[in-house]
Amino acid sequence: MPQAAEGKINAEVLAWRVGKRLGEWVEDIKEYVQGRHHKTYLVILRSGVVRLVRVHCPVSRKLGSGVTPATKMQSEIATMKHVLKCTRVPVPEVFVYDADADGGVGGEWMVMEYVQGVPLDECWVQMTADERASVVAGIIAVLAELVSLRFPAIGSLQEDEQGLCVVGPMTFTPSRNVHDLAAPDPASCGPYRNYLAWLESLAMRRMSFDSGLELDPFQKANVDINLARIKGTSILIPSGMQELCGIALEHPEFTLDNILVDPYDPGRIKAVIDWEGARTVPLWAIQPRPFRNLDLVDHWVSNEDKRKLQEAVWKGVGCRAPMWQLATGSERVPHELRMMYYRAWRSTMVFSPIDFHYWDRAMRGETAVNV
Repeated sequence: MPQAAEGKINAEVLAWRVGKRLGEWVEDIKEYVQGRHHKTYLVILRSGVVRLVRVHCPVSRKLGSGVTPATKMQSEIATMKHVLKCTRVPVPEVFVYDADADGGVGGEWMVMEYVQGVPLDECWVQMTADERASVVAGIIAVLAELVSLRFPAIGSLQEDEQGLCVVGPMTFTPSRNVHDLAAPDPASCGPYRNYLAWLESLAMRRMSFDSGLELDPFQKANVDINLARIKGTSILIPSGMQELCGIALEHPEFTLDNILVDPYDPGRIKAVIDWEGARTVPLWAIQPRPFRNLDLVDHWVSNEDKRKLQEAVWKGVGCRAPMWQLATGSERVPHELRMMYYRAWRSTMVFSPIDFHYWDRAMRGETAVNV
């Protein structure tokens, strides 16, 4: 079969293949949402059932971005299946995955449950105080379940040949940098059995996209300095606090636009979507800030409003998952662990204790800066 044109989706081929995989004729297929790295379609089956089809197709591919790790969608599917199986977090069910090996569709694709919901960022302004309180409680419940999961290594979830969920190399969302040429090498992305190996790899940029731009001497010097500090830091974790380094699941884009709520009852979460780039990391590295873009949605919201919401989330999740709260709290040991993570994550930059201080306190809702 001829391949689809570059950057284009062959909807006719897609409809035929969806019908074949589901064992039911597709009566109609309609374009739904075009994202930066994927396009979605609604397919109506002969039985009247509606399914959502998501196709990987970076609209910015010609600009040089849109570089995607090969296992990105497969990891996303494995994560969604695991969350659906092991938690009460509402996640769309995945029915089919196809790698589009012959290029007939134009990108790998999956068929999911269609959830009739509205992104929370689209209805927040119109919601009542009670509805907002209800949805905040729902956000707390979701995060508490995710940080309560435990895994044996740092990386991202995959399915093995038997269909079992395992931790594989860490995967990432598609690149948004026009200078990026290739995705990170999976051989350099874990899985990691201890946090120091992960932090060192992160600081050395082994898990960064291959860029056409070289680091300048100043950036290289910063990498060397931050890496040396990480290697030279000895943190003795007291007996009884070993679980601080427990490995849990992080949704990297847990923001209002990826939370679907009931259009008739917006205080009720119907689904959490866009799990691409999800990863398993130590508790102290999980830094959810679901309201960080709220000012783009509600122009009347103040920094103090955002701070109060962030504080409510941190305290609420902490009540249900006290070890995560300890791992993100102000105690000396977790504070030092997060400082090492901050150095590794921003290794090309000069470490600023003041910037770290504000970033760290903002996650707990102690300051309105950088929430």
